[in-house]
Amino acid sequence: MYNLIVFIAGMAVMMLEVAGIRIMIPYFGSGSIVSTSMIGVVLASLSLGYFWGGKLSDKNPSLAKLSLYIFFAGIFCLITSFSQFKIFEFISNIQNINIFLKVVISSIIVYTIPSILLAFVSPYIIKVALINKNQETNDTGKVVGKLYAFSTLGSILGTFLCGFYLILYFGMEIISFIITSIIFICSFLCFLSNCNTQINKKMNLLLITNFIFLILICFFLATYYKVNNFKIIKSSIYTRTSPYQFLSVNKHYTKKGVLLTLNNVIQPEIVHSMAYINDNYEDRLLFGYLKVFYSFFKEKQKKNNILLVGNGAGIFLSALNDYKEKTSQKNIIIDVVEIDKFITEIATKFFDMKVDNNTNIYHQDAKVFINQKLKDSFNLYDLIFLDVYMDSFLIPYNIITKESMMKLYSLLAEDGILLINVIGGEEEPYKSNLNQVYTQVSDTFKNVYVYLNNKNNVEDPKVYNYVIAAYKNLNNENLKKIKQSISQYEYKNCEKTDIVYTDTYMPYERLLFSKKKTVN
Repeated sequence: MYNLIVFIAGMAVMMLEVAGIRIMIPYFGSGSIVSTSMIGVVLASLSLGYFWGGKLSDKNPSLAKLSLYIFFAGIFCLITSFSQFKIFEFISNIQNINIFLKVVISSIIVYTIPSILLAFVSPYIIKVALINKNQETNDTGKVVGKLYAFSTLGSILGTFLCGFYLILYFGMEIISFIITSIIFICSFLCFLSNCNTQINKKMNLLLITNFIFLILICFFLATYYKVNNFKIIKSSIYTRTSPYQFLSVNKHYTKKGVLLTLNNVIQPEIVHSMAYINDNYEDRLLFGYLKVFYSFFKEKQKKNNILLVGNGAGIFLSALNDYKEKTSQKNIIIDVVEIDKFITEIATKFFDMKVDNNTNIYHQDAKVFINQKLKDSFNLYDLIFLDVYMDSFLIPYNIITKESMMKLYSLLAEDGILLINVIGGEEEPYKSNLNQVYTQVSDTFKNVYVYLNNKNNVEDPKVYNYVIAAYKNLNNENLKKIKQSISQYEYKNCEKTDIVYTDTYMPYERLLFSKKKTVN
């Protein structure tokens, strides 16, 4: 039983850490900052727990006391399962506090107490095991080594279980309740190990019943959240958490008709996709950058193979497939890479996403898809549209490195064009973001131009969606014609930076801390 207790405790700690990192990323953006903070806080908490638990176990070691400590950890996790999202939202919105401090404070508030209490398990169990088994001094190492081995095995299982399964198939609220249930089970097993010696049978039955009741509550809440999506935004008609973000579909009644938007619940002011749901798919392209994208698509003569990296609610994909149908060019093959399968479900259910037999949707990481696609040199793309983000304005760092740009270059046909949606502006950090992405693309492509169509921009007037167009070459007459046809949107104020990011040197998150400078 002792081995099982330390095994489950180790599993719970690592699940708490892995899930915590994923839960915090939508609020604080950068994965490296969040993971560094989370790992540091959990390790500090475990160190304190081991030390404090060791001192307490020397005074009067009892599995009943340990069961109570673990029980309190479960109660705290149960409470934070409801409140952690609000806590992170509140702290992330505090002004004039460094992002590093925000993440550390958030980690401490939510994850320190359960980590400390769960760290009590190892020293307590070791002390009780040695006492109960009346081990000789020369057997102590064997007992301690065995218990730590089981604890580590539990940590390994918790890491893989949470990272490879729970995060991919369940929402963050559900995972929180699952972890809480595991902690209660650990406390319950610890209590059972002590039942026959210190507490009468009636009290045993009562406490066992309460333990089971709490575990059932946690699993009920997890199931409830899975089938009853919580509503945060007033205009929301559907919400759910995916493994990557908190999604909300919102309905707005306007003079032009019913407008649907796809938002991130964490930052509801940021609209990821929007469209008036009508039969004219081209009219659904409300964002200026999508109109620029569409102009490239229509004007390019050779467009047999197209790649869309990032699909959102499928607004652009629907317009392309509608064009194919109206012009009888159904042989055009469109590959779509969208990491979040739940976004695709939303696009189909609410935004009437149009697909045909020559549309292939891949639910995987873009970098993985690109690496796999490079092995097939027979299907080069005539157009690649890149429209992905890891937070409010940063493109996933593994997509814009020098190595990634070289791979995208290799995937293009000789007259191919790479088009990237970049969020930029005249103020920091948006200006630095645009300049850095421009630098990354220009380091590989020799013919790079930036376009801005902000006529229909609906967000912050100081922040715009720019389109970076990279031509593999400009010798083709059709490409020259395309460039001339959209020259009215050309933006010439980009500047190259002194640093080119690579797979081994990627300080992309530093752009988050660029000081805001007011443009007069």
